[in-house]
Amino acid sequence: MSAAQKRGLGRGLAAILPTAESSENELLSDNGRILQSLANAGLDQLASTTKLDLLAYLHLPRFNEPVLFLRKPELSMLSPTRVYRLFDRFVQAARSGMLEGTFTEEATVTVFLRTPGTTSDGVHFLGRTDALIDSTALRTTTHTFASICNQFVAGMPTDLLTPRLIVELNDEGTTVHVLPGDDLRRGRAVSTDPQEAVVRAVLEASGSALAYRDAREVIIGDEHAVLVVLSEHNGTPHPGFVLSEDDLLQATAAATLRALAGR
Repeated sequence: MSAAQKRGLGRGLAAILPTAESSENELLSDNGRILQSLANAGLDQLASTTKLDLLAYLHLPRFNEPVLFLRKPELSMLSPTRVYRLFDRFVQAARSGMLEGTFTEEATVTVFLRTPGTTSDGVHFLGRTDALIDSTALRTTTHTFASICNQFVAGMPTDLLTPRLIVELNDEGTTVHVLPGDDLRRGRAVSTDPQEAVVRAVLEASGSALAYRDAREVIIGDEHAVLVVLSEHNGTPHPGFVLSEDDLLQATAAATLRALAGR
């Protein structure tokens, strides 16, 4: 994998900086700015790969107000009546509880894809005027980024294990050992990429059938985070996202366990 590819999950996480106007950012809390950056990164990725006339992400916390990120169309291009009708459609889709569905509003055929989380759900709205959208190819991106947003808002689960790692540098690259304990057995992996070695060692120690897809450090404003993406044999992604401090490899292990736990 090239250095350019390692900088982000496609184009999205390569551009994981806040995109709102500075005046809007000043009104947000630190957590609000991070959530905005994550949501916009997912919208960036979708916009760069698919022609869409409607593109939005609705974040639905269990015990707080929902937050809507509307990329297309711009509000300034809509009449008040159309804004009302469009937002009413968003509300209906959110209240339906369905994981996937469609609606048509003024010739724009829209698919919505819902990703449940432990303390919040994320709903992506993808629409095209006078044309159907095959949502199959978009599920991976929407699921990955909505899961990242859900996991960030939920915070790190307190009941996840903390793997004990031994890291060795040698001619082959980086060797990572996971010491046995709790529900983990012994694991070992070697890679030229230290984060990949950690993920593969934790996977071996857990006995999981999921496969390594990606691992990277991302910078969100002043925060450092780690994203690990595992994959089923059919390509279904299982992301794990944690904010990190000084120990990148330990955070990578924690993100891997989060991906395995799915929360």
